[in-house]
Amino acid sequence: ARLEQVVLNLITNALTHAPESAHIDMRLRSDDGEAVIEIQDHGEGIPAADLATIFERFAQHEGLDRDTAKRGLGLGLFISQEIVKAHGGGIEVRSPDGEGATFTIRLPRMERPDTETATVAADA
Repeated sequence: ARLEQVVLNLITNALTHAPESAHIDMRLRSDDGEAVIEIQDHGEGIPAADLATIFERFAQHEGLDRDTAKRGLGLGLFISQEIVKAHGGGIEVRSPDGEGATFTIRLPRMERPDTETATVAADA
């Protein structure tokens, strides 16, 4: 449920900060023993000066949205990062100028439990 909260937060942010006509891409893949989730919007992106502090508690960046009604408390990305860390993973963002933002979550893959069932012999 907590990882679902992270994904929903990233999708909500993408929908909030991208133009209405823009689409949001979400990709899930396996990479070198990790589960990787990518959420990409095609909006204006995040200014380079804001990228270093984007996951800090109470981080609000003027460049992200001039409409103050769309700004939150600056806790969503901080909380998302803490949840991902608690699951042994990491979260990062890339945002080339004018090309939107891509948030990437990397989590260690869990091994499936062995599905073979053991046969227990009963003493007669």
